[in-house]
Amino acid sequence: MSVKNVVGVLALVLGSVLAAPREFYVDPSRIYTPDDLEELRIAAAYEKCVRTPGCDTTIYSFPQPRVKCQEGAGAEAMMNEMVGVRVGGTGSTCNSMAGEVVWPATGQCVKLLSQGPCPPSEWVKLARSNLTPVCAPRPCDSQDNAVMINGVCRPINQPSPSAPTSCPPTQRLVTNEFGEGECDCVPGTVFYQGTQRCYTPYTQGPCTTGYIIKVVDSGMKGEARCVPNSCPKPNMVRLDQNCQTRDSGEQTTCHDLNSQGPCESGLLRIDNTIAEPLCITTHSIFGTIGPRCSRGSIRDARGRCRTNLAALLRNTPPIVTSRPRLQSDNRQCPPGQVFLAGICLKLAS
Repeated sequence: MSVKNVVGVLALVLGSVLAAPREFYVDPSRIYTPDDLEELRIAAAYEKCVRTPGCDTTIYSFPQPRVKCQEGAGAEAMMNEMVGVRVGGTGSTCNSMAGEVVWPATGQCVKLLSQGPCPPSEWVKLARSNLTPVCAPRPCDSQDNAVMINGVCRPINQPSPSAPTSCPPTQRLVTNEFGEGECDCVPGTVFYQGTQRCYTPYTQGPCTTGYIIKVVDSGMKGEARCVPNSCPKPNMVRLDQNCQTRDSGEQTTCHDLNSQGPCESGLLRIDNTIAEPLCITTHSIFGTIGPRCSRGSIRDARGRCRTNLAALLRNTPPIVTSRPRLQSDNRQCPPGQVFLAGICLKLAS
């Protein structure tokens, strides 16, 4: 059939469809193409059946309305479901996963590891003593993409395997909230305790067949776990009509990741910050620059990414802190101290 004839058939069928009852859906904003010819033929047959006495309309079925997701659609609802991620400031709400904290003097949001309100050559970091943001000299200021490790500036990229500061496989050096270097998952991956490795969410990863790895929120932290896959294969995600991820239910559809899927712009990808699929044009809706304490990272699994610890400790008695290191009983902290936010804490007696 020539293109001219196909267009003619489309026009005739579409005319019948638009005049049909409301039982089926025609999107007036959708551009129908020759690939949609069979769908429109069924719609026209249904319309004819409706008008024919005794015809059984139940033999016809139609696809659900196509979901159209804007860039970042669904992110706000996801963030609201994550406990402790939102930190209140004056006239604003800070996002702790995106590296934002409340500056005490103004109540405004500032980014960790940025100059913020600090003098030149200084940056904002958390003080270990009370976990509040402070200005401090920026180490390695003369070296781009370097981080302080044991008093020595090291390249932020993975050192050679023989170097003593090398990170385990699937991890890399990052600058943490205290302005120091430590190992954490590569952006876009999440930490699985069972293997001590990082994996891409919604893949099979270390899980058995029929399961995928994804982040499960538990209180003030997020942990990667193996969960049943509700889609036919890994690297897919089920979305509802509001572009929200769902494990099951009607009006939901599985889409391939790293494809256009339901996106009006960008691709359906795993957001590097919240470890969930969104329609995005970059690697995160929170931008590509700046510190992150991503959902499902090693730090998030330890309760460091979504808790305003300074507020929790503000009205407590003085505390004693120390650096965590492996004890003889395999604990992180000395007897009488607890591991919290990357440090060992003990209320002063």
